[in-house]
Amino acid sequence: MPEIEMRHIIAADIALKGIGSIFFILGSSLGAYLLVVTLHSPYFIIDIKIPG
Repeated sequence: MPEIEMRHIIAADIALKGIGSIFFILGSSLGAYLLVVTLHSPYFIIDIKIPG
């Protein structure tokens, strides 16, 4: 399975927010759905390792 880099996840999240906001402004419920999906982005869960 290919390795997924964090920058690809963040770039996809930003793109979905942009597309979702444009659809939302135009009155589409799909835009609202995309904005809700991006609220639950997986990159907020980051394992921080503290040396020591």
